This record gives sequence, structure tokens and C-alpha cells, in this order.
Amino acid sequence: MKGLLVVVTALVLQIPMLMLSSLVDDRKDLQDEVTLEIWHSRGGEQTIHAPELQIGYEYTTEENGKSKSERRTRTKRAVEANLEGNADVEILHRSIYEIPVYTADITITGKFQLEGNDLTSQTGDFRFCLPLGEHKGLKGRPAVVINGKEYLFEIDKEGLYVNVSPQVLNADLTLEYAITVKSDGMATLNFEPNAKNYTVSLTSDYPSPSFNGCCLPSKREVREDGFTAEWVVTEINTFSGYDKSFFVDFHIPANQYQQTERATKYSFLIVMLVFVAIFFVESIFRCKVNIVQYIVTGLSLCLFYLLLLSISEYLSFSIAYLIASVMTTAALGGYFYGFFKSRTAMIFTTAIALLYAFIYLLLQMETGSLLVGSLALFLILGVIMYFTRNSNLFESDR
Repeated sequence: MKGLLVVVTALVLQIPMLMLSSLVDDRKDLQDEVTLEIWHSRGGEQTIHAPELQIGYEYTTEENGKSKSERRTRTKRAVEANLEGNADVEILHRSIYEIPVYTADITITGKFQLEGNDLTSQTGDFRFCLPLGEHKGLKGRPAVVINGKEYLFEIDKEGLYVNVSPQVLNADLTLEYAITVKSDGMATLNFEPNAKNYTVSLTSDYPSPSFNGCCLPSKREVREDGFTAEWVVTEINTFSGYDKSFFVDFHIPANQYQQTERATKYSFLIVMLVFVAIFFVESIFRCKVNIVQYIVTGLSLCLFYLLLLSISEYLSFSIAYLIASVMTTAALGGYFYGFFKSRTAMIFTTAIALLYAFIYLLLQMETGSLLVGSLALFLILGVIMYFTRNSNLFESDR
């Protein structure tokens, strides 16, 4: 009956852990609100496209024996779009939160190759366009150099544009361009490979990038002081109808809320291991530990996660984990000595300290945590089996 009551107590203690998980979600939502505020004031995720050339032409139809003409446009993709630039990342502090923001300085060079039929039906100037995902972050008024002549961009809801005359074309009907765009953004820098040959060479001072999207960098080098990455995308790679964009993510890896949430997943394991250890010591050495002492011990183990959450909002997660684990271990060590009154209390205190150290090790592992955790549980079960192999704990006294 005592063992059953201990198990029920461990299960009931998951109620405050669920409340703590809800608190972690609330703090994450508050961080998202702060992020949204910065988004509105500074600009959000920026998307860099290759430029496009819109060519106007007259489209004639016959209706009731009468000819009807209307002006239409067709879009010409660039033959080449070569992007080269740098993204300076800064961690913006707002209250207790940290938000990564960046300033991207991108130079786009390349060319268009026109054909004779692109000119036969054209109705006026070409419209040279550079679509953008986020206008608010633009710094200054960008310009474009087309076949040696500079033009200042105008802006509309779709992006930047400038009207150019067909007379700027070279003799071989090529149109070469060079654009420099400087823009603020946050969290993610996107690229849209809407040219026949699209290359990107990007450097940054951010040491923890995440590369995602339709294609990964063909070359990359991630260092402690930043990274360098290159992408090469052709029209063959983007022929399918899937999303063609790719991006660099500057999010802070595993922030304090994500790590605290991961740590809480081990709460039931820790409580059960400590309770099982106390129960067997109590049973084998005939120590008296009442259920109130189990409850207080369990609440102390649960309070560790609240300490971890609150301290990690002001200090790094590693330091917060160290402080919270030392406080909890010291408090439980004194409490254990109060009812064991022997060196068993010291053994338990050391075991809890090692348990917290082991959980921290699991939190730092990205791929091997399941394997290491499973092996550790098997080892603990083996120890319990060894010490209970001759136990007559559940037999009545004769």
C-alpha cells in the first residue's frame, strides 16, 4: 500500500508540472508579441528576388467582325542573376528578450538576353522590376546600372521598378545590370531563384545559421565568428512546381524556453527515480519516511523547473541550470539528513546532483539523447534488479 501511494503521489505531482508547462507557453507567447512589435517597427523577413523585365505588347482579337486591341505584358526572366553580399546580425534586447535582427547588403549582377520577337510587338518602354518581400526595411533609395547608365528605382506594392527604353540594349540584344540593395530585416533572409541561372554568395558574422528551403548551399563554412555559404540554382533545379525559395535562418538556437520545455519532459523520470530510491532504502533499512516527506521532496524537485525558467530569463541557460540545481540539491540534502539522520542522506544528495548533471548532458545532445537516456535507464533498472533480487518486501512477516 505504501508503494502504491508513492506511485500515486508521483503521478499527482505532474499537475504542477503541467501548470509549469503552461507558464512556459505563456512566456513564449509574450516573447512572440515582443518579436511582432519589432517586426512592425523595423521590418520583417526580407526576400531577395532576381530582377524581371516586363515587355508590353498589343494583343488583338476579333469580336463581331471588329478588331479589338488591348495592352498586355509578358515577363522575361534574367539569364543570369548573381547575388553577392553580407548580412550583419545584431542581437536586439527588448526587456528580457533577445531578438536577432540583420542588415543585408546585397549586390545583384547579371543580364537579360532578348530575342527579335521581344521587340517587334513592344508598345513602349521596358519595365525593369526587382520584386521585394519587405519594403519597410529598405535603407535609402536603391539604384540600378543598366548597360552603363544609372537609374533610380521607383517603388510600388510589388517592389522596385524603373522604365527603360529599348535603345539601351546592346547590339546583341543583351541588357546587363548591377543593383545594390541594403535592407534591414529580422530572423530570416529569403532568396527566390527566379532566374535561369541564380547564384548566391553570402557571408555573415552570425555563428549559428540554419539553412533551409528548396536547396542547401553547395558550399558552406560555419565558424565561431560567422559563416560563408554559396548556392548555385539553375532552371533545371526549379522546374518542378514546388516552392523554389531557400533561406538562411538567424533564430537563436534552442532559446531558454525551448530548453526549459525539453527539461520538463524528464520531470516524471526524476521524481520516480528519487521516490523509488527512497522507498527501497526505507524498506531495506527499515527507515521511516512518511508520505508528507515524499510530497515535500517531490515539490522541491518540481520547483527546480520554476527556478530554472525564471533565472534563465536573466542569465544564460547553463548558468541558470547550475544555480537551480545547486539550490535544489542543497535544500534536499538538508531535508534528507533530517529524516535519514545518517550518511544515506549524503549518498542521496550526491545521486541527485549526478542525476541533474546527467539530464543537462542529455539536453546538450541533439541526436544521441534518446540512445544515451535509454542505456542509462537500462543501467538503473539493472541496479534495482540486483538489490531487489532477494527481497521479500511484499511477503508478510511470519
